[in-house]
This record gives sequence, C-alpha cells and structure tokens, in this order.
Amino acid sequence: HTHTQSLLHQCMTALNFISVNARGLNIPHKRTTVLEFLRRENVDFAMIQESHLLRRDTGWLANKHYHPIASSSAATKSKGVMVLCKRKLKFDFIDSLADDAGRIAIAKICMDGKNIALISAYSPNTFDASFYELLIKTLLDLTGFYLVLGADFNAVWDSSMDRTGGSESRDQRLASEGLRRWASDTGMVDIWRMLNPSLKDFSFYSGRHKSFSRLDFIFASRDLFQNIQNTHYIPITWSDHKPIHCSVTIRPSLIKAPRWRFNSSLLRDEKFIDQFNCNFRGFLDFNVGSVSDPRILWEAVKGFIRSYTTLYASTRNKERKAKLQYATLDAALQHSFNDHTAVQKELVKKEINSLLRHRSEFLMHKTRQNYYFKSSKPSHLLAMKLRTDEHFADIFCIKDKDSTIQSNPKEVNASFASFYQEVHFQGM
Repeated sequence: HTHTQSLLHQCMTALNFISVNARGLNIPHKRTTVLEFLRRENVDFAMIQESHLLRRDTGWLANKHYHPIASSSAATKSKGVMVLCKRKLKFDFIDSLADDAGRIAIAKICMDGKNIALISAYSPNTFDASFYELLIKTLLDLTGFYLVLGADFNAVWDSSMDRTGGSESRDQRLASEGLRRWASDTGMVDIWRMLNPSLKDFSFYSGRHKSFSRLDFIFASRDLFQNIQNTHYIPITWSDHKPIHCSVTIRPSLIKAPRWRFNSSLLRDEKFIDQFNCNFRGFLDFNVGSVSDPRILWEAVKGFIRSYTTLYASTRNKERKAKLQYATLDAALQHSFNDHTAVQKELVKKEINSLLRHRSEFLMHKTRQNYYFKSSKPSHLLAMKLRTDEHFADIFCIKDKDSTIQSNPKEVNASFASFYQEVHFQGM
C-alpha cells in the first residue's frame, strides 16, 4: 500500500498559478521586477492583466526563466492580457486564442495526458454584458479542457464579504450579478471564496473611495477543484492590485465508465425493428398504468431500450463470430485437402466479406454522425452548453460535520456515508 502511494505521489505534478493586474509593463525595470517576482514565488503559469503592451511588444515580457504563450493587446497602450509560463516546464502546446481588444487570452496545453486551458481576462471598468457573453462562448468552446482562469473582473463576488465602504452603486450591483451569472452558466468556481467561505481579504484599495475590494480572482472548472491545494493573496508594492496565487496538483486521470449510446445503425436492421416493436408493445401493455408518476415509466422505457438493444447486438455479434471459421478451415485445408472443406472455406469467405462490409458501413455511419455533431451549426453553442452542464451533476465539494470544506472525492463520499449512517441509526 505504501509503495502504491509512493508511485502515485511520483506521478503527480504540482503547479503554481498566479493572476495579477500589473498596471502597465512598458517600463523595462517594471518588467524585470515582475519576472523576478514570478521566479521568487516559483510560479509555473502567470495570468497577467493590464500589460499595456502593444502586440509587437509582448515579447518584451520574457527572460531566461519565463516567456509568453498567449496574449491579447488593444490598439493603444491600454488593457492587454497575457499568459506566461516557466520555460523549463514540460508540456505539449496545442494552440493560443485571443480577442482583438486586449480582454481575453487563452493558452491550450496538454500536460500529463490532461488538456488544460489557461485563460487571462480583464473586464471593462463599467459593467458590459457583452464581455461576459463573449467569455461564456469562449469557455464553452473549450469542452474537454480543464480550465484555470485568472482575471481582474472589476467586480466583487459578494458585496457584503468582498467590499468595504458605503453602499454599492447600480453599476457595481450589475457587475456582481453578471459575474455570478457567468460563473453559474459555465460551472466555474471562485476557488479562494470556496476554500475561505468566511474569511475577508481584499486585492485592491481605492484611495478615491477609501474602500477595499476583492476584484482579482482565479476561477477553475469544477472537475479541477478537487486538485487545488491552497490559494492566497500576496501583498506587493509594484502594483495597486494584489496577485492571487494557487497551487494545483495534477493527478493521473481516473478511468470513467464509457457512456452508453444507442447504436442507430440497428434502425436499418429490419429483423431488429420487427422484434423490437413486438417486444416494446408488450412492455408498454404490461407497464402503462402500473405507476402514477410518468417519470418512473420514462426511466423504465429507457432501461428497456438499452437492455434490449444491448442484448440484440451482443447476440448478433456472437452469431457472426461463430461463422468466422475461415482461419480454421484454411489450416485444415492445407493439412488435408478435400472438396467439402474447400467449399466450406469459400462460403465462410463470402460471409466474412459480407460482415466486413457491414462493419465498414457502421464505421462510416459513425464518422458521418461524428461530423454532424462536431460541425458548425446554430445548435453548436447549445450542444456545448449541455455538455458543460454535465459538471453540475458532480458534487465537487461538501462541508462535513466539523464544518470543514472537503473536496477530495474520497472525503466527499466518506462524509455522505457518515451522514446517512447517522440518519439510519437515528431512525431505528
């Protein structure tokens, strides 16, 4: 057991992320200060906002330790976002994406077999719904990626916990509502608040309003949350925003059970259609009216369809395999030739070719289906949204009886087991 744990530990990759609003990087010594800060903090990936660098100048923010892998610049020396990485990191770079306004930059990488998208975002100073709409569409296009997003949203998550001073303005309220709605629609988690549900800390001080606000965030997709070790804000002097830091452990991917999908090629099998219609009518005659809740009947119908089609396909495959005796007959024919075996071999050969043709037709059908689902069409955004909603079925963290936030899947399961055991024994 100890040896297994040791091997698992060796397979884990620890990564340090930082997100910071740099408030301009056109001055050389400021760039040197920022890069040295990243080295001292042992940062692996940095999401930078307000670089104020023009597109042609983004290469300035680099040295022997770090270099940019994604950036977006405005037409003037304002705004600007970047993603930097440590040069010695080993990963496969997939692609980089960016808007044309200096608001969103994305680096897509593959590390330890996991696809990760690193996003740096900078929201307008006043609430702009179109920014969140663009960010939602951008993230939904990243299906299949673990997401880590560092941003200055110019908005707080909760005005009572994340802001000091007087009452919030209408624009501030709209910005906070837009931020929460964006997180809800995309399934992203404010990891600092999730790990510190009752703590107050701030990333920005406004001398004009004499107020503190938590405007700077690192969000992560729910499926990555269980791998986040800690997160905190770091006081600095070279920007009026505090950087937010988090550590993530990339664990080996768990093997999930494959999702069952109806084999629609069976609909071209007349034998299957006839048998299914007959059996399905019998199923409905027996079960309709047996329960008052139609949802239960619907779940039973889905179970019947899956069970029957799986059984039919399995039986059909067994019948086909039983006919594939070509190799055996060929060997027998070589050992001792006779007319009967030769005839049998030719018959089996024709059967094999027929089966191969059916198999190729099925593969072509799957390919066309795949192109249909992945091609650009009006329903593409909805399809991606539905796939993203799968994350909401997972319970990614829970507060146990000691009021401790548990995000490790084993601890989450243990908390549920303990709760239901107590409920069970109390009811006895």
